[in-house]
Amino acid sequence: MVRQALDQLISRISLDPAVRAVGRSGGHRSLPEPDAGDIDLFVYCTEIPHAGERTACLARLGADVDQVCIGALAGGNWGVADSLLLRGIETWVMYFTVEQLWAEIEATLAGRSVARVENYYYPVGRLAMLQRMEVLYDPDGLFAEVADAIREYPAPLLRAQLAFHLPRMHDEEDFGRAVERQDLLFYHFVFDLALDHVLQALFALNQTYFPSRKRSFDYIAGFARKPARCEERLRMAVELGGRPDTLAESYRIWQELTRELAALDEPVQ
Repeated sequence: MVRQALDQLISRISLDPAVRAVGRSGGHRSLPEPDAGDIDLFVYCTEIPHAGERTACLARLGADVDQVCIGALAGGNWGVADSLLLRGIETWVMYFTVEQLWAEIEATLAGRSVARVENYYYPVGRLAMLQRMEVLYDPDGLFAEVADAIREYPAPLLRAQLAFHLPRMHDEEDFGRAVERQDLLFYHFVFDLALDHVLQALFALNQTYFPSRKRSFDYIAGFARKPARCEERLRMAVELGGRPDTLAESYRIWQELTRELAALDEPVQ
């Protein structure tokens, strides 16, 4: 029933001639049940339909759609977005122009967008999402062109990622202060910032677009280039960072792990 309702939604959206492609992120996963996930639709257009046009489109779907909010997001990294319940499942319809899509891809592949920005948005995460997109409508073959463009992890992006993230894996001053004072909450703040850089450096070394902080261990398990016992030592650093009296041991493990990770960069210079 959910798949049928989704197909109807895509059919209505794609009637607009400005819409050139529609995909579902995380399309390698099954559609969720109500209260067990959401549906994120990415709609690429020559120009974004006006709010009135989008309202009329959704109004024709009847009982399948409820709690519609047109213009829930007004732009930025997640586009011009409408939210709704589709058969009880939280659904986001995010509109972008095709021009925006290619500009973002170009900037990321060239290494001009490597830092995490607000709301934990990772520019390389958009490329990871596009690699796993479920194609729902694509008369022009746009997603195939995108797949070709991002298939190889380019050298400029690799160099930019490592240059940005490797030096930020270990803030010696803040880590040292947190350990000395046994300041648990400050340690966790410093550790989380450092962990973000470690994960992105590790993914880059393995020429894999970093998707987000979700399911990181699943990816790391398949990486060829990583410090010995990488997953085990990451877990130990996290666990030992949970008590003031073991912060020093957590930090010792972290220092060794980041030192070994940085050394893995030498062959790719």
